[in-house]
Amino acid sequence: MSEPQKAAYYDFSAIPPLPVSEKTKPWMLFHDIADALKNYDTWLYMAWSDIKLRYQRTVLGPFWMVLVSFISIICIAGLGSLLFKVRFSDFFPYVASGMVIWQFISLLITESGMVFLQHLGIIKNVNVSLVSFCMRLFVKNVIILAHSLVVVSLILIAYHVHVSWSLLLVVPGLLVASFTSVALSIIFGFMCARFRDLLLLLQAIIGILAFMTPVMWQPDMLGSKAYLAYFNPLTHYIDILRMPLLGQTPPMMSYAVTLSMSGLLLIIAAWVYQIYRKRLVYWL
Repeated sequence: MSEPQKAAYYDFSAIPPLPVSEKTKPWMLFHDIADALKNYDTWLYMAWSDIKLRYQRTVLGPFWMVLVSFISIICIAGLGSLLFKVRFSDFFPYVASGMVIWQFISLLITESGMVFLQHLGIIKNVNVSLVSFCMRLFVKNVIILAHSLVVVSLILIAYHVHVSWSLLLVVPGLLVASFTSVALSIIFGFMCARFRDLLLLLQAIIGILAFMTPVMWQPDMLGSKAYLAYFNPLTHYIDILRMPLLGQTPPMMSYAVTLSMSGLLLIIAAWVYQIYRKRLVYWL
């Protein structure tokens, strides 16, 4: 290769810039979320396929989860009522609803780290929106939550828990959870794809938070230190989903905290998505 040819070959300034449509646009995440919502049939089908594969060739199918949830709730509620010296009839519905909601939230967080890694074959070979995998994760866990709510419903009926119109507040609670889930899936999905050790760290942190969040205990049990429980954002996420199940109205502070957290996480996710979206395929 002659000297002029070498100069032209290594002259990167001679490469024409990409058109604006080819560049990573600001707030591309929200554009892709809108596109994913239009093509909702894709991630709904993928989520339903995950559930079908989960129970493939089993005898009881989804009733296995109902049975396991019921046994776990009875054991933990029974032990907790003895340790904390509270009435079992009052403590049982609280723990049952709390454990089901915690399972839902913890699965959303821990599985967000694997949201891209477990679909690397599709991402490398098929031109599909990354947000679709985040939607798939959320819908799959909502279906799992619906299975477990069968147990909670039976317990609430058995212990005559008054259910009012506040039950409808579960819908906005799930909507807030969906925003947070998509944001966490983007943030943790990219981070864990780049640094695989973060997957184990994430699981360890969730295990610790299970005891620091009022799932199997009530904030009032802390006495004068009850306010410390509300410094944990997960407390507010549990409240906006558990309290409507118990016939109560979540406080406005819980909605304010969860909406603020969702907004902040979506901004961070949009920044991560804008910078690292095209690098993901090299990390998988």
